[in-house]
Parts: sequence; C-alpha cells; structure tokens
Amino acid sequence: MKRRIWTPAILLVLWLAISAVASLTITYVEGFGPMTRVDIAFSTGTNNYDTGSTKPLYGHIDRVVVPAVACTGATFDVTLTDAAGVDVLGGAGAAVATNTLTSLCPGIARGVSGAATNISPYAVASALTLTVTNIGASMTGTISVYLAP
Repeated sequence: MKRRIWTPAILLVLWLAISAVASLTITYVEGFGPMTRVDIAFSTGTNNYDTGSTKPLYGHIDRVVVPAVACTGATFDVTLTDAAGVDVLGGAGAAVATNTLTSLCPGIARGVSGAATNISPYAVASALTLTVTNIGASMTGTISVYLAP
C-alpha cells in the first residue's frame, strides 16, 4: 500500500520539476553578406534562469545584442561560454541593465607595454552556451550574436 502512495507523489514532484524548466530557441539567420546572425531566444521558467547551447559556430564574434527586459530587478547577467568554458563576453554581460538594449563588442585587447590600443574580435570554433541568470521568473528575450568569417 505504501508504494501506491509514494508513486503519485514522485510523479507529482517530477512534473513540477519539468514544468519549471526554461526553454531556449536558437535561430540561425544568414544573408548579411559575410555575416551570420544567431538569435538565441530565452524563456525562463519558475527557476529564474535559462541556459542552452548552439550548434558549433565558426568565425569571429563582432557584436552581441542583449535586449531590454522588463524584469523585477534593475540588472540581469548573461554569459556566453565556449567549449573550453571561457566567457567570450569577457564579463561584459554581468549586470546588464534591464531598461535598455545593450550592444556588446567582445574581444581581446591588444597593445604595447600593457596599454590596449586595439580590440581583436573573439574567435570561436565550438558550440556556445548561453546562460541568463538573475532575471526573474517567466521572462523572455532574444540575444543576437553576429559572426564574421
């Protein structure tokens, strides 16, 4: 008899866990000359974050656009990591303002004697994992990544 009581309880817990899972939709848009735009649509569940990976991408990230999101806090966090676990945004996605569209140009600073004189776009040759955190429940938005060959 105890087994029959526990089985529905376990199924209920599993259903609640699955219903709290966020969803991530990825769209690959080509046709910008040599540029490719990868739109990553996120939708948080009740867990206040979303994460997911793209197919392998090859090229240089010239720009990442983060949308304005009407969430409960003033900021939220975005990371875009490669297969090695490196945040290709270089931390620039930390504390993104919720009330304005944010355009990031991630790259590696180059210079002489420690002074950055140029920024080289970040090269990728792997899948990228987007993680959106501290945004609140039931939030949606689309992050666009612009890649050049």
